Amino acid sequence: MGRNIITIDVGNTNTSIVVIDYQSKDIKWSQKYKDDDVKKATLCKDFLNLKDKFVPLAALVSSVVPDVDKKIKAALKEVDINAMFITPTEYEDLLKLDVLGKYELGADIFCGCIESARRFRSSITIDMGTAITLTLVKDNTLLACTIYPGVTAAFNDLCSATALLNCTDIKEPERFIGGNTVDALRSGMLYGTIGALKEIIARYKSYVKDAKIVFTGGASRHYLDYFDGSIYEKDLIHLGLAYIYLKKVVKAK
Repeated sequence: MGRNIITIDVGNTNTSIVVIDYQSKDIKWSQKYKDDDVKKATLCKDFLNLKDKFVPLAALVSSVVPDVDKKIKAALKEVDINAMFITPTEYEDLLKLDVLGKYELGADIFCGCIESARRFRSSITIDMGTAITLTLVKDNTLLACTIYPGVTAAFNDLCSATALLNCTDIKEPERFIGGNTVDALRSGMLYGTIGALKEIIARYKSYVKDAKIVFTGGASRHYLDYFDGSIYEKDLIHLGLAYIYLKKVVKAK
């Protein structure tokens, strides 16, 4: 029998679909969709192709967008692929949730932290997407989560609300001192965000000194080098989903 599964991460901006070997963690195929472009017919076609090529045993879904869930669930059902939608509180044997809002915790945060906890005794997982989340885990227990505005989303809103500011990309300003408006925006996008992250990390580390910093999410590549000893894992959530399947389905048989 094969070991391939489909893992699906539905975010507020993009949906990423991956075919992964749940044991070796090898990525066999991946595709990213804008949430606005996710159509049932497209998903059915893609899932059917994946079923023929990779013979997936199941599909595991981490989602924070209920409207997209409906399309994914319908498409998987139509092509006869078993689907598991992750609810964090149902998997506390893998990662304990020691927070008051555990029933509100996003599946994406949970799945990313599952993979970080598998690798490190203590970790701070930073997911830089539409929102930035920083989550503290120690000894396989999730202790805290902080939500901060995503860089692109926040600055797009700022530019939309002002008459004379135009959006730019995330990069170091050509001039930090004596620059122009683009330099000023880039200084805020880069150094302002770095300052916020370092403050939250410092507060977390006052509780868990040895926590490893694990970055994921599209904007992370712009910030990774400013945090000594940190690592970046592009497919952190998908790897967490694969681990859940290994522990809860394969090992349970």
